[in-house]
Amino acid sequence: MRDLLRCPFPSCNGEETYTKKQNMFRHYQTHIECFETCAFCDRTFNYLRKLVKHLEDCKIKKTQDRQEGSIVQVSIEADRTADESKDEK
Repeated sequence: MRDLLRCPFPSCNGEETYTKKQNMFRHYQTHIECFETCAFCDRTFNYLRKLVKHLEDCKIKKTQDRQEGSIVQVSIEADRTADESKDEK
């Protein structure tokens, strides 16, 4: 049997238990105050977990990621075409 991990945050009093470190860490993030702003949409957050979750779902970030992915793809295709032109000469 695996050892149970307990949230080290004082207000949890060790009542929250987890079998996976990543799950315990995800829970622990709910206790960490951060007062940060999303770099993509300027929404502000009081707790780290809320910011992390938001960054996974931020529509503006996803839109920018898709656009950058398209730019990278076009760049790769342009490089490939240039290389093929050199090979033909």
